[in-house]
Parts: sequence; structure tokens; C-alpha cells
Amino acid sequence: MIINIQLLRGLAALAVAFYHAGYVIPGTIYTDFLGVPIFFVVSGFIMTHITRAPSDGFFLHRLVRIAPLYWLTTALYAAMVVVVYPAIGKQSDNIVTITTLLSDLFFVPRLDSNGAIIYPVLSVGWTLNLEMYFYLLFAAALYLNRRVAPAIVAVAVLVVWLSGLYLDLPPLAGFYAHRYVIYFPLGIGTYYAAQVPTQQARIGMLSATAGAAALIGFATTGLESMSLAAPPLIVLGAVLLERGGVACRYRLTMALGASSYALYLCHPFIVGLLREAAKRAHFDVTAHLSAALLAVALSAGAAWLIFKWIEAPLLTRLRASILPHPKTKSSRAVPAE
Repeated sequence: MIINIQLLRGLAALAVAFYHAGYVIPGTIYTDFLGVPIFFVVSGFIMTHITRAPSDGFFLHRLVRIAPLYWLTTALYAAMVVVVYPAIGKQSDNIVTITTLLSDLFFVPRLDSNGAIIYPVLSVGWTLNLEMYFYLLFAAALYLNRRVAPAIVAVAVLVVWLSGLYLDLPPLAGFYAHRYVIYFPLGIGTYYAAQVPTQQARIGMLSATAGAAALIGFATTGLESMSLAAPPLIVLGAVLLERGGVACRYRLTMALGASSYALYLCHPFIVGLLREAAKRAHFDVTAHLSAALLAVALSAGAAWLIFKWIEAPLLTRLRASILPHPKTKSSRAVPAE
């Protein structure tokens, strides 16, 4: 487990929850703090890291890690849309049918008649569609040549991304050319950049500081160059700092990192219900920082309970019964993969 990467996952999930809470910090343009791009850079880094060793059953490992909790939360959210929303008179743009639900559960992007993306019933699932695309490419590349698989994947993602910039792609291909996919090859590049032989703590501190500055710069100016620079610099800084002996091992931050995936998936429930309650009370949550922080805190607490009592036991059982060679039987090590 890379401790600082776990912390970044937790902070990225908090950033996404804060963004969806709706509060806009005065003086900023973007308030998501690049949470999803940081996740994608981490994904590119970790996939390259774990495939440097033998990676039998790579895609099955990825599917077991990502799908079960997503399936559970998607099914629960769909039930809420179908049963709870009509009962409380809440309007929703989500149309839940067997076809749409199966598409969401199996990570198939949905498009409208004009080719525009339709968000899954659990809206954050659109990013998991891109994650699965990345994992499938990695699995295919590993089959071709394990040693150069990261390079194959990086080139493939970049070709599709560049095609989306300069060509009129079919709608589905256009989805996989989303501007966020660039962060996957940036994560792969970050892995190789992290192989610095000396002065790792010093370089890590410089990288993390530059990344934080770029993050703030993007939030306040919206410059695209800063949004591209910040996530890989932050991830690189986190890794090098840990290798240089600087790691955040506080119990609270470890818990946050462990439950980051649960937080990412469950926060739409908490944030959505709080915003609906505020709407009925004629309270503008987007104008009150305290309301956003409350939503984030409640989401983080719920995520820890979900991780401890549902996600970790479920993953431990599935890995023991499905995967050919489970790497660990300890639920504490679950998030490291």
C-alpha cells in the first residue's frame, strides 16, 4: 500500500462530494478541485505499478474491485428513483428501465438521439465507464506484451483522445475521447517519473507544492494548462514524499483513504437528500459553506460504515472465492488495489 496515494484518494473523493454539495467558494471558477482527474492519474499510476509484477487475472481483479459496490449502490439509487421519488413528489430526469439499468450495471455508456451522453442513474457512474474502458485496454495490452503494456495503453488512449479533438467521431467513440481520459496516460507517465534515484523527499516536496499551486491557479483562473499539470504533479509529489520518508499515517486519514470508493459512490444519496430537504425548507445550500461541509461530513461518515460493514467483507469473500490467487485475506489491505 502506498499510504500517501490512499490519502489522495480520500481527498479526491471529498472534493467531488464538496463539488456536488453545490457551494461555490468566492473567487473561484471551479470548485471540484480536480477530484476525478486526480483519481484517473492515480489509476494510471497504480495500474502501471501493479502490472510490473505478474498480473494474472488482471481484468477479473479490476472487476471484482469496482463492480460489486457499484452494482449495489446503482440498484439502490434506481429503487429510490422509482419508489421514493414519486412518493415525495420529487421530479427526476432519470428514466429507469430494465434496458437502461443493465447498460449502467455493465458500464455501457448511454446516448440520447442527438448523441449526447446520458448520465447513469447513479450519475458518478459515468467516470466508471471510462475506468472500465481503461482497464479493458490494459487487459488487452497485457495479453499482447506485459513489459510494454503501459506504453501500448498510453498510445491507444492518446490516439482516441486526439481523434476526438480533430475528427468528427461517432457518438460512442466520442465518449471515450472525453477530455478526462488524458489523465490516464499522465498517470502512466507519473509512474515512470517517480523512479527518481536520489533526493526523493526534496523533489517530492517541490512537485507537491507546484501541483497545489497549479490546482489553486486552475480553481481561480480556469486555465486548462494548470488543470493538466496539477494532478500528475500532486500524485508524483505524494509518491516521492513517501519514498523519502514523509507519509501521512494518521488513523483518520487512513480511514478516509480506505473508504474513498464508498464515499465516491454513496455521497450522491446524502447530498441529494440534503439538497432536497433544503429546497423544501426554502434554504439555499449553495450559499452556505456550513451546509456543504455538513453534507460532506455526513457522506464521509456513511462511507466509512459502508466500507467497514459491507464493502470490505464483501471484497474479502469475493476475492477468496473467485480470484485464482488472492493477494491478501485482510480487509485492511482492500483499498490498496
